[in-house]
Amino acid sequence: MTAPLSGLVMLLLLWASVRDLLYRKIGNRLVLVLAVLWLGEAGWLAMWDSAIAPQVLHHALLSLPGAAAVLAVGFVLFRLGFVGAGDVKLVAVLCLWVGAPMQSAFLIVTSLAGGLLVLCMPLLRALESWLACLWWSWSQRIPALHGISVPHCLSDSPAPGIPYAPAIALGAAFTLNFPAHS
Repeated sequence: MTAPLSGLVMLLLLWASVRDLLYRKIGNRLVLVLAVLWLGEAGWLAMWDSAIAPQVLHHALLSLPGAAAVLAVGFVLFRLGFVGAGDVKLVAVLCLWVGAPMQSAFLIVTSLAGGLLVLCMPLLRALESWLACLWWSWSQRIPALHGISVPHCLSDSPAPGIPYAPAIALGAAFTLNFPAHS
């Protein structure tokens, strides 16, 4: 992955984390953008150097079954009420990014980061409140942000559950930047 593209993916993951903290939502558009960027990168690499085109295509095709399996298992877990749909879609699209050889490592690192997230819930709640107050303050001062909804922790009925996008982002960032096989 090129440095600018890597930076863009990391920014998108940061945005997913902040949005999950503030609203307990991971948007479909963000997941779609990540999927399109993945396809674009694979297509660009294949077109740029025809010598590596078969390898790029092979790598991309090998990534699909793992991502599909994560999506299928995640759908069942979502229907049982254990995880959020946005979390499932984000993990599945990131399985494409990390590639077949690193999908297991990505899932393990993400799980470990999720466990750490749960252990740090008091700190996470404080971060959530601080971020929500900061975001709400900015939204009241910037006309373009008027009309946005109140972050969940500032509302009368805060959303239950754990914002898992930070753990997913950490798992992806670690796996993409420190591949276990290198």
